[in-house]
Amino acid sequence: MAAPNVFQELKNALTELKTFLHGPEVTTVQKAIKALAAIVPQINDVVNDIINLLNKLDTEIQNLNIPAIEGLDKVTTFIGSMKAVLEAAKAVLPNESSKIDDVITGTDLVAGLPSVNDIKGEIHTLIADVVGVLNGFKG
Repeated sequence: MAAPNVFQELKNALTELKTFLHGPEVTTVQKAIKALAAIVPQINDVVNDIINLLNKLDTEIQNLNIPAIEGLDKVTTFIGSMKAVLEAAKAVLPNESSKIDDVITGTDLVAGLPSVNDIKGEIHTLIADVVGVLNGFKG
């Protein structure tokens, strides 16, 4: 089974969010958030925090210079082999399952790096769109 590509998963999640934010329910959500902000002003902080995190995520992804990494294809092969070992190790070391899962998460991130350049622009556009709509939520 191929490792999940975290960057493709991110793009898929952003696409789903964008679709919702441009759907018929968004006006209702926007009005509700503005009404909540009148009662619970911290809601604007939450929206701002989400916007800030999305902007940081966008910056980090845009700063990735994957073509400059020589031998990345070899690292990706190595990571795939290591992931198989880690999955097998979970049966032998059940008490370390949580730690092994953390390492596997890291391997999934590295395994997805070669495809980042293919979708960097799409992720950037999606984040910009979502942030634009979220800015309209603030009351």
